[in-house]
Amino acid sequence: MSNWKKGPRAWVKWGLIACITVLICFLCYRIEAGGRQFDHEFDDGSRVSIGSPDQEMSQRLHKLCRVWGFAKYYHPKILKGDVNWDYELFRVLPAVIGASDEEEVNAVLYGWIHKLGTVKENESEEKGEIAQEAGTDWIYDSSYLSPELSSLLINISKSGYIDKNRSYVSFDNIMVPHFTGEESYPDMNYADQGYRMLGLFRYWNMIEYYYPYKDIIGEDWDSVFLEFLPRFMEGTDELSYKMACAELTTKIHDSHAYAFDEAAALMGGVLIAPFTFTHTGENIVVDGIDADYPPGIETVLPGDIILKTDGIEIWDYIAEKSKIKSRSRDTVVLNDLPEDIFRGYADEITLTVKRDDEIFDIAVPCIERVRSESSNEPEPVSHRLLENSIGYIDPGALKAKEIFTIMEEFKDTLGIIVDLRHYPSDFIVYSLGCLIMPEQKNYVIMSRPSLTVPGRFILDKPMYVGVDNPDYYKGKVVLLMNECTQSQAEFTIMALRQAPNAVVIGSPSIGADGNVANMVFPGAVHTSMTSLGVYDTDMSQTQRVGLTPDIYVEPTIQGIREGRDELIEKAVEVILESASS
Repeated sequence: MSNWKKGPRAWVKWGLIACITVLICFLCYRIEAGGRQFDHEFDDGSRVSIGSPDQEMSQRLHKLCRVWGFAKYYHPKILKGDVNWDYELFRVLPAVIGASDEEEVNAVLYGWIHKLGTVKENESEEKGEIAQEAGTDWIYDSSYLSPELSSLLINISKSGYIDKNRSYVSFDNIMVPHFTGEESYPDMNYADQGYRMLGLFRYWNMIEYYYPYKDIIGEDWDSVFLEFLPRFMEGTDELSYKMACAELTTKIHDSHAYAFDEAAALMGGVLIAPFTFTHTGENIVVDGIDADYPPGIETVLPGDIILKTDGIEIWDYIAEKSKIKSRSRDTVVLNDLPEDIFRGYADEITLTVKRDDEIFDIAVPCIERVRSESSNEPEPVSHRLLENSIGYIDPGALKAKEIFTIMEEFKDTLGIIVDLRHYPSDFIVYSLGCLIMPEQKNYVIMSRPSLTVPGRFILDKPMYVGVDNPDYYKGKVVLLMNECTQSQAEFTIMALRQAPNAVVIGSPSIGADGNVANMVFPGAVHTSMTSLGVYDTDMSQTQRVGLTPDIYVEPTIQGIREGRDELIEKAVEVILESASS
């Protein structure tokens, strides 16, 4: 046995080997993870004080926001995870705020970005028609920036850097962006203006570079920044900050967007009126009484038209409740606000209702419960056979691959009703599509974000549904939809309505189609957005528009009072007419 393995020196040598091993492992871990997570300088606060920015300062901060976001998504050093770009914002802010003029601001920004290092230019190899690009023309404006800063950003724009594994945004196999690199800072000090500004900067740039419908939001996105900057800077408390975050998400007008926090500061109350409602024309109408409604208490009835809530005209009341609820279409309330219109902290609300020709007030007790979790509600049934040999399918109650068993059971029916007022629990676009179509048909075109050019969305080739199937289902296929038809349900209708015997009955869908991306503001305010563009085969827009039914039907007050489902009634009528013709 060698001498080095014996005696006191052996412990020294073994200790040295252990230290070297640990150091190597640490360096490997740091290389793999990137360096930004080892930057802790501002863990206890940004140490930034801005006050109330005037017009000149607001424009200066807008420029900083643009440059910060551009570098965040383009510069390889940041994409590699080597820089904590949140904390770099806190480092540069004092110099930008304190600069004597715009020339000095541009010099500060140039030095800040230049120190990240040189960028090698690479040509993008991505092919395809461009559907949308971020508004980056400003990087070519040497009077807005400086010639040196403009030239630097133009060079960075040509980096073509693909590896996003350690960047602030990464992508899955269908190119849905995932913002998992963002820190949520759940213990943020809500009086810290640096962190409050970070919230605005972060979200503004996420939308600028990764929202596929930025061209149709109906807002000037630069003006939105200037509008919301004072809102983020005002206030020192949790609620004022979180309300600013929530209101900002409404500016993309996307029913996939929402804002919630684990502390429930944005919930708006824990008590809810125990009834459901629908939207018919200009009326908000009670359409069901909750199974948990307190017994023995007078209540509203199905068919009652709600005119006021606590003395406030119902549409004014809804507008107030909508301030923090993003909606693809302004008239949509049934899908986007079902749990929120009649939610609050009071144990009762006073409704002014119209019943027949009588108008009166009624006090409605509120309960602490979410309807969907009610133990008294019956379990949904995935399918049932109606009279006259008509099958009914509730996609919201389907088990995985159950559609094949159901269609085998319904193969000899006169027709089937697929109720896409319910969000599908199983993806049936291709499974049901291949059963009701005799051949393959294109049904949708999608746009996806570019890997190499942030802000660019590229059109895919058309997508197809159906297969060559001479034994396809020959009965009538009726698809039901209304403003609760959203996202996957809309996508399903776009596909299944290609069947030769298909017809869509109801009212326009909500207009929020495409996979969802989740994001987080500092302070752990969570939100989301539609992340992929979805277009009809003629490239017409679906977002903020919705799908149009072939036969328009909506509930009537009389039908609601009688407990009838008039869309199903119309579907049965259409199927029987088709069978007899």
